[in-house]
Amino acid sequence: MIMQAAQLEALLRHEEKPIYHREDYMSDEWQDMLLKRQKKANDSSSVAVSCPSSRLMKLPLSPRSVSKISVSFTSSPDSCSRTTSCPSHALHISNSSTSENTSKSSSPPPTNSIAQERITPQWREKICTWNFHVVDYYQIDREVAAISIHYLDRYLSRTLVDTDSFLLAAMTCLRLAMKTLHGKDRLSTGTVTTMSRGMVGERDMEEMELTLLFCLEWCLNPPTPNQFLGYLRPYIALCLGEEDQDQDYHEHNDNNSVMEDIMEIATFLTEISVCKYEFLVYKPSIVAFASILCALKHLKYPRQTVKRTREHVSKTVLGYDNQGDADEDLTQCSASLWGYCMENASLMAFSSSSRAVIS
Repeated sequence: MIMQAAQLEALLRHEEKPIYHREDYMSDEWQDMLLKRQKKANDSSSVAVSCPSSRLMKLPLSPRSVSKISVSFTSSPDSCSRTTSCPSHALHISNSSTSENTSKSSSPPPTNSIAQERITPQWREKICTWNFHVVDYYQIDREVAAISIHYLDRYLSRTLVDTDSFLLAAMTCLRLAMKTLHGKDRLSTGTVTTMSRGMVGERDMEEMELTLLFCLEWCLNPPTPNQFLGYLRPYIALCLGEEDQDQDYHEHNDNNSVMEDIMEIATFLTEISVCKYEFLVYKPSIVAFASILCALKHLKYPRQTVKRTREHVSKTVLGYDNQGDADEDLTQCSASLWGYCMENASLMAFSSSSRAVIS
């Protein structure tokens, strides 16, 4: 317990490092700031960091068709066999325009398209969903998908991108996260470019990887909500053991079984938070603890028990001031997660096969 307390304290310090902070980069103010920075760099004949190479191929999308971008999967990840030559859920970019409109938009976007195109939360969510499908197909730790999105958010907080560089960066982040977390190149450049269906080239990905490394300042181990879940688990078990031993829910379940249920639901909710842009403004520790509180609420723990658990963990474990900004963030994050919990009630069976699915 002492060792876990020390590790949790180190992780809390880790998440406070400015390099791991993510900004609300899709806001008009932030995008305007990036645009001004881009123009200043161009005026001074500097090399723009948003594009790793002048060879970067253009996607057949015009600014008008960007809003209709979609990622489709030809089958669910569970039905994919690892013996197939290529994942059947390969990334597919399409729009709902007619064939006539598509042919008209097949020319590269104009050179000033960066000023016209704005990335959206929907783009990010669809890429995130695709990441989870890929890691499930290759039986890779789902934490890889979460870390790759963290890379992408930090990159986009510093760099103005258009449609093509957004997709290239997103796919490269996934491969970089795989290499960082597992130390193995299970997702080779060729594999990822094959799944892109020719939208990006191998050399472009290699150059983008270098761009990402410099942009992220080689800080590739961001704190994630899932990491905090593991460290918070013994404290939650201790709180519930002291406060709630006589509740009806425990009559037919031992403490380990109850904690498995709690952590399963909490993990489900943290995976939802990874895909939803609105949770980007919250610290990973807040998202993790808010997920646990929602899990307790879903399992119908008494309100008083949830309140005492929140007060104890917030003050003595996480060091939050009950009247401070962190406590307010915890309240808002919990409310947002509970909304998604209710929307996905059919997926809340908290079995060992439960996984967050964003439709």
